[in-house]
Amino acid sequence: IFSWLVFLTVIPPKVMGHSFTNEPTPLNVKKAKPEPWNWPWH
Repeated sequence: IFSWLVFLTVIPPKVMGHSFTNEPTPLNVKKAKPEPWNWPWH
């Protein structure tokens, strides 16, 4: 039962985060990828 409580308390924030980050920030993710990828590797 305790594991279910932890599971239910940890999953909802992740689901909400995914649903919120996938819609408003597809452009931000695409813009943010080139810089981090180019900076550390080069």
